[in-house]
Amino acid sequence: MAEQATSGLGGLLRQLRAEAQLTQAELAKAAGVSPRSVSDLERGINRTARQDTAVRLAGALGLAEPARSLFVAAARGRIGAGQVLAARPGQAPGGSLASAGGLHGFGPALTSFVGRAGPGRCAR
Repeated sequence: MAEQATSGLGGLLRQLRAEAQLTQAELAKAAGVSPRSVSDLERGINRTARQDTAVRLAGALGLAEPARSLFVAAARGRIGAGQVLAARPGQAPGGSLASAGGLHGFGPALTSFVGRAGPGRCAR
């Protein structure tokens, strides 16, 4: 399941957009595409992007080579998202989509249980 999450264009685009601190509308405007295009890609409605759309998104995200070319390849469905994440400078190989809010935009859990007594204590 983790491999599937890492290879998806939607999660990759969401992570890169979050790291660039852009909203979907801001990314769309910077790339010269419709906000609906960005939304459909992130939600997985469109699993791949057209060549020109992928190039525009890579530019708007400020990706440098080789991550830029790899992003375009991933957006076209030719490689997995993990290869893009690993190619970025200063990124540890195997970067996780969970670090940018996971696949569905939810942040990581703050605790394993909410509202439960700690270990060895009974809630009364």
